Amino acid sequence: MVTILKSEVRQAREGIGARPRFAVTADDPDWWAFADVRDRLVEGVSLWARSPGGGGWPFATDGPWQLIVRETRLGDYDARGGDGDGDDRPRRRSLTIAEVEQRDRVSEWLAFVPEPSDRRLVVVAVTWLARARKNVPWDKVMRQLGIKRGKGRLRQRYDRAIQAICECLNAAGS
Repeated sequence: MVTILKSEVRQAREGIGARPRFAVTADDPDWWAFADVRDRLVEGVSLWARSPGGGGWPFATDGPWQLIVRETRLGDYDARGGDGDGDDRPRRRSLTIAEVEQRDRVSEWLAFVPEPSDRRLVVVAVTWLARARKNVPWDKVMRQLGIKRGKGRLRQRYDRAIQAICECLNAAGS
């Protein structure tokens, strides 16, 4: 896993000094365009959803009772029943090492977005795209973020955040 320091992000953004360290993979483009970064972020969100725990908080929210109740509904050992008497639901395919590296690598790109609120905006918008949506439903994103108005401004902030990631990736590659 590659660690990106805040000073490297700042220097890449300003175009001075050292560039962030990246492990270059074979399928990386020479020049990162908006659509390339967006597609990789969508892929990263879908990989997080396939991660153990569904990408959510891995701990119980109110203690062990929640876990006990859930286990009685699922069966003895797993979602399929454990003793072979459960239903025929397939197990979720676990991530490969390469997929985990890709997920973590793409997640680190969010450090290139200067504002924390814009990072959250990018994650929410890309999550909608990962749900096989063609376009981001900005009115629903506004509701999720608790914003009353300014759909166009929100879209503009999203575009600028993705563009900031593109600029840092292109600066790191040169």
